[in-house]
Amino acid sequence: MRARWTGVVALLALAAFAAGGGCEQVVQWEPPDNGDAGDAGDGGDAGGGGQDAGDGGDDGGVNLGDGGTGAWLFSFGPDGQYLRAPADGGATYPNPLIVRILRGGESGPVQVNFSSADASVAAVPGGSVLIPMGMVTANVPLNSTTVGSTVLTARFDGGQLQAMVQVLPRIVISEVAAKTIADDNNEYVELYNPTPLDFSLNGYELQYHSTNNMAQYLSAVTLGSSKHIAPFSFFLIGINGHMPPEDAHSTWSTGALSATAGTVRLCAPGAGLDYADPLTIDSVGWGSGALDNEGAAVDITLLATWGSIERKAKASSTASTMNGGVDDKGGNAYDTGDNNRDFVLRIAAQDPQTSLSLQELPDGG
Repeated sequence: MRARWTGVVALLALAAFAAGGGCEQVVQWEPPDNGDAGDAGDGGDAGGGGQDAGDGGDDGGVNLGDGGTGAWLFSFGPDGQYLRAPADGGATYPNPLIVRILRGGESGPVQVNFSSADASVAAVPGGSVLIPMGMVTANVPLNSTTVGSTVLTARFDGGQLQAMVQVLPRIVISEVAAKTIADDNNEYVELYNPTPLDFSLNGYELQYHSTNNMAQYLSAVTLGSSKHIAPFSFFLIGINGHMPPEDAHSTWSTGALSATAGTVRLCAPGAGLDYADPLTIDSVGWGSGALDNEGAAVDITLLATWGSIERKAKASSTASTMNGGVDDKGGNAYDTGDNNRDFVLRIAAQDPQTSLSLQELPDGG
């Protein structure tokens, strides 16, 4: 009987692995076989009638459903996904974490338990995920209260698999100025922290990309060990001719932000200079021909005189409500993943805010 099960599980595992493109970590083992007591001389379990009987309780209280041939942990991953803190049942990116089982004759709901090497970085809410009746996969949601990396362990029926998750801060680029009326080199990028967490910015990098699709990003400034962004607060990076107050300053030897079209992005330590780096915290593009922005670039056709482009406080925010109106002190947390939808134009007006500015609670909507 054990030889038969070994072959079935191996074939199922091989088929599933091939179907998944070999992207997921796989561990195989023989299923529990509590019906083998009579294998010696009794004809091999009499055709398997009643074999395993719900695995004889070996599942530590997990209900395998119909008491058939059992279910076994097959994969957990992909490894190396990202999450934004704080998170409350959040999904990883660029791919969701998924746990997968193999089923024999059993079709009932299956509970997979999880543990974390550092639950403050990432942990499964309630410590378990239920795979519904008849299904073989379930998404794995995560909670997080800090940044870092941790290893999650999935456990079921004597087997275990692991996946690493890296958690990055939820910070947005809230305002960009490529020039002013008087000075083409008076430029800045403002950051906003819409969360109750304090994030270190040590090693974080502001990068800029022109409309040259053959070029890489340029590093504008790498922030030092003393830099951080407080809860519901701002951080201002002055560029070239921008004058204090500011929290950090960059003087490029290679150029300046284009007032016509360009892209800036904030990256976590270790990011490269290529497009779509997974360590990108936020990116904003403006103008026709901008590259690697989120969704559509901010349309600056009506920005006849540069002030800045500013992230909205909420969906209904306008240039008027953000400039001395009802949304002026409502933070800059609106983020749909589409730059043109998320920003308003400040014509001949700017509002650079630093770490010394008053906190602004995000005004969701």
